[in-house]
Amino acid sequence: MEILRILLPLFLICILAVYLINSSKKKARYKSNKDKQKNENYMS
Repeated sequence: MEILRILLPLFLICILAVYLINSSKKKARYKSNKDKQKNENYMS
């Protein structure tokens, strides 16, 4: 029972950290794609 009290919060924090990293990467990728589209529009 003591092990669960230690591991469960640790497990939840790790899952939250992975989720936040992935969401920030998606936002950065979306922003860079948007900037590329703007640059292509100026070129044409």
